[in-house]
Order: sequence, then C-alpha cells, then structure tokens
Amino acid sequence: MTLAEFRILQPEFHTAPDETVEANLAAAELETPADVWGDKRDQGIRYLTAHMLAVGPSGMNARKKAPLEAHGNTMYWHRRQRLLRQVAGGAYVA
Repeated sequence: MTLAEFRILQPEFHTAPDETVEANLAAAELETPADVWGDKRDQGIRYLTAHMLAVGPSGMNARKKAPLEAHGNTMYWHRRQRLLRQVAGGAYVA
C-alpha cells in the first residue's frame, strides 16, 4: 500500500501530513504479515493505518462522523477485524 493509494482510498485523511501517514503505513505493514494476509494484505494495512490515524491526536478532524466506540474502536478497526477472520480463521466448510 503506497501513500498515493491510501490517499485515494481514504480521502478523509487528506489533511494528515504525508510523514504521519507514511509512518502509520510502515507500522501497519509490520503488523500485517504477507504470509498470513495474502492478497488481502493491502486492505489490512489500509484499515489498520486508517484506525491508527483516526485514534491519533489529529484524528478527530479526519475521522468519519461515527464517534469512537467503547475501547477506542473505529469502523476501520471493525473492517480489519472482519478481514482478519477471513485470512486467519482456519479451515471453512461450505
């Protein structure tokens, strides 16, 4: 996930400085290993980065209208958790 891709997909963070977004992208990459996330890795990085930006000091201005839920969760966190269940949830029978 590049800075440019993130900016296109998450335009609500357009006011966040490039350096801040890039630092959060790098941190999210470390927490989203390719061998676990596979082809959903960029999505996982994107949602974790958005979550970290939203709960950060300047996040109140960038966050979508929905307020933080209990325990500081955001809609971005919930989307990442849903993806995590898909990539690391074990075998499924359909």
